[in-house]
Amino acid sequence: MARRRWHVPAWTWLMAVLLAFTGAAGMAGEAATKPADKPADKPADKPADKPAEKPADKPADKPADTAMPKEEIVGDREETIIIGGMPTPGRVILPATETEFRFKLSQTGDVVTLRWTDLPEDERRRVQKLYSLEVRDNGKRVFGDKITITRLYLKSGKTLEGLLIPERSRPGRMAIRTASSPLMEVYESEVERKESFEETESYVFSADEVYRRWVLAKPPGDKDAPAHLALAQNCAKIGLYGKALEHLRMAVVIDPQMEERNKDFQTQLLSEDAKQRVDSLYNRMVNAKNAGDFATAWYILDQLDRNFPSSDYKSRWDGMRPQIELGMKVDLTKKVIQMSYALSSDLIQQRVFKKVRVDAKNNVVPSIPGKQVTTKYGHCFRGTLISGDAQAGGDMVVKCGETQTTIAGKDIMMVQDIDLSVADHEVNPGFDELKDYVSDANRPDGLKMEMIAKISQLLKEPEAKVKEIFESRLKSEAKYKDGILTKTTVYAIAHDAFYGTGSWLREGSKPAPLQPCEGGQNNQRQRNPGRWARNAQQQGVLPKAPDPEENPETTDDPATWWKSQRIETQMAVLRAMAAEKVFTATKVADMPCMNCRSSGIIQVMGDGGNLEGHRCPQCRGMGRMFKIEYK
Repeated sequence: MARRRWHVPAWTWLMAVLLAFTGAAGMAGEAATKPADKPADKPADKPADKPAEKPADKPADKPADTAMPKEEIVGDREETIIIGGMPTPGRVILPATETEFRFKLSQTGDVVTLRWTDLPEDERRRVQKLYSLEVRDNGKRVFGDKITITRLYLKSGKTLEGLLIPERSRPGRMAIRTASSPLMEVYESEVERKESFEETESYVFSADEVYRRWVLAKPPGDKDAPAHLALAQNCAKIGLYGKALEHLRMAVVIDPQMEERNKDFQTQLLSEDAKQRVDSLYNRMVNAKNAGDFATAWYILDQLDRNFPSSDYKSRWDGMRPQIELGMKVDLTKKVIQMSYALSSDLIQQRVFKKVRVDAKNNVVPSIPGKQVTTKYGHCFRGTLISGDAQAGGDMVVKCGETQTTIAGKDIMMVQDIDLSVADHEVNPGFDELKDYVSDANRPDGLKMEMIAKISQLLKEPEAKVKEIFESRLKSEAKYKDGILTKTTVYAIAHDAFYGTGSWLREGSKPAPLQPCEGGQNNQRQRNPGRWARNAQQQGVLPKAPDPEENPETTDDPATWWKSQRIETQMAVLRAMAAEKVFTATKVADMPCMNCRSSGIIQVMGDGGNLEGHRCPQCRGMGRMFKIEYK
């Protein structure tokens, strides 16, 4: 049988060749993108290697080298959790908090937020381990690496558990760190026996300390974004959300591509950090309120209002607001009254030690307020301010003598208040000036007004309000209802002030008159005028008789007596005067003078060996001294 020959057109052969070439190219491309299961021929290896090198040059094809995949934030394997008695498969989402956790359902892909209290106790402990969050029976979170804990059995019957620190131990002693103390020393002779067991770092270290141990052990580099991301995730697991945010932001700065991949993680950290800060501030506010520190409670309440207006805790602190406001008002009253007592003594002491500028004739030199302007080039200008404000950055015009100088604001470095008056010398303040200072309640620079201005400055309250509180410190309101009498609290406390040897300076007091025999040291002129004249004639001069007004023990001039007194005596007299003029004297007690036994007269040996009566220099013949009880 003859073989039949088929005639194939030329265009058919051309199509076959093109298809064969196209198929070979497709196989080469597939070999480049998907490695074969068995070794390929040599001609196929060459075209497959070249395309495989190109994707390696693109950073987008190697996410594992620049960022941790998002699947590691969501658990990499499916877990089953018993929710409502039903096994529910899904994946864990980090981080979890001490109150709630998030879970991605496998069937629907939805993310649900559950509270730990929704799970049974055994299931809760198992699930917490999945989230790397384990809580002990005492509510303390478990975290960190495993360390060796030593339990010491002491001869006293007590036990001590902690981490031994050999490098801090001394001969015959063991250094140990416990959960309550960073370092303790135990004598080896007191230890009966010891045993070791494994525990996590959280057994003896706080979360901050564990974080520092992590950073010291493996510090993240300034160009290592994955290390910062891993550290952020670890910080989130132990509840340090603020630190976690810092490291996550550092990772984003190093590799901006991480921002989109970890957007959900950052949102979760921001939410948990805000909750943690609110919880901390709220607990501090409650503790301050319970301790009676309403000023601190009010300050924290203002922080919560400004920074967390949409917090879940807002209804709680809004409920405490009226009580804090009332306590703040009471606290302000208490502070004003309590500060007034100590501040008045301090101001009196400052005034006693303050020097007074006088001229050559001992006249007080009035102060002339001025300005000293120091420039950036080291020049100083002292004079009266004409115009300008250095705080506003403008030019200042200062009159120095007869010259009016304009100083550019950009050249001003510092401006100080000075006194331009010129004095000959300085002296201690006299009795009249100090008495007027503590006694005149309406004097603008007196004790009372200075005290009110200082309290107003310290408490940042208006002077009128401080003055009203101070002047009404003894007032109280009472209400009687249903057989019960309620009365508002008075915070004024009784204090004592003692005039002492200055009792004769008290307003209304009259010292006994000076007796004639008390004029001089021997009083020869009064007792024996003839002998005094013969002695004066023999000496050729007439000695001047001592003036009793110049002797501090006999003078009735307060200014003369005041100059010779000690600072303690002056302070006591001024405090007693302020107790009656600035404060309110509730009781004036007469104390007997111990020097003269209330008689006002002391016996002094005379020239002839006879006892002579003299006026008591302590009480000035009054026989008593005054003690003031004031509020």
